[in-house]
Amino acid sequence: MAAEPIVIDQLPKKSGQCTQYTPLKEFPQAVEGSKTGEMTIEIDGQGYPLKDSTNRPKNYRRWESSNTKIYYMNGMKTDGKAHQDAAKHIATLANQDVRGIFCPTMAKGVVDFMQCILDWARPVGRGADLPIVGGIDINDLNSTFKSLSTHLNSEYLLLKYASSLLVGNPASQSLFKTLWEISKTTQKTVLICHSQGNLITANALWVLKKLRSPERMGNITVLGLASPNPSWPPTKNGEFDLKLFRDKEDPITWLSILPAGRQPTITPNHQGKKLLKDGVFSAHPVHLYLSHPHFQRELFNLIK
Repeated sequence: MAAEPIVIDQLPKKSGQCTQYTPLKEFPQAVEGSKTGEMTIEIDGQGYPLKDSTNRPKNYRRWESSNTKIYYMNGMKTDGKAHQDAAKHIATLANQDVRGIFCPTMAKGVVDFMQCILDWARPVGRGADLPIVGGIDINDLNSTFKSLSTHLNSEYLLLKYASSLLVGNPASQSLFKTLWEISKTTQKTVLICHSQGNLITANALWVLKKLRSPERMGNITVLGLASPNPSWPPTKNGEFDLKLFRDKEDPITWLSILPAGRQPTITPNHQGKKLLKDGVFSAHPVHLYLSHPHFQRELFNLIK
């Protein structure tokens, strides 16, 4: 159950692989004609705004010197290059390294789609009681394993059990292992997830909530972009902080139909994106969310 070695600035190849990304080499350039000092990040020939750029330091902080760790979980239809681009976009915004947990597109998205259905309806993800399997009450096991977690020798068994609750999604399993280690510390952590990445993140948090006390999760903040997730773990006991960002014209967010565990949504409302003219999913791409001032303001507040 030991974590895999972290590689830097390499394209991820398999689901659940964790890679560390550094900021783009050149600091974003000022937008021509801009009177506000706005700057833009260029990715694959496309420019994306960097808001409040006049307040951002131009000397990059390194991972080791940062007070906050940032993780990124991607959505569907994402290959290694797209995952890296988004993670580097976040790293450049934050001026520090970012770790990405990769969930690749498989079989032209067919496997992704089936995985999303499973994760969307998963009992753990929905917060429902777990059933009796093979004559064993899984809910009783929750209490048993939670009490065992106080003993060092039981940790391997506990993590194996947790991993079994997330079977079918290596990215969720990898994220859970990461969050388990984080929950042993007071390290301030930001989880940024887009689209399917919200399902990956929510399911990992549901399992962590079952096996960890609330105070062990209070250092985690989730910034959910374009979330289709119907249910997040309740945060009334201060387990973690949740902020969701959705565009009112992004149809993927319409799947988050159930109110359980949700907080008020912050709506970016990207201007000029029309469903019929630009396509049904024109408001869904991750870089549009990353370039919106609502998201950037929240990120800047968390890492300053």
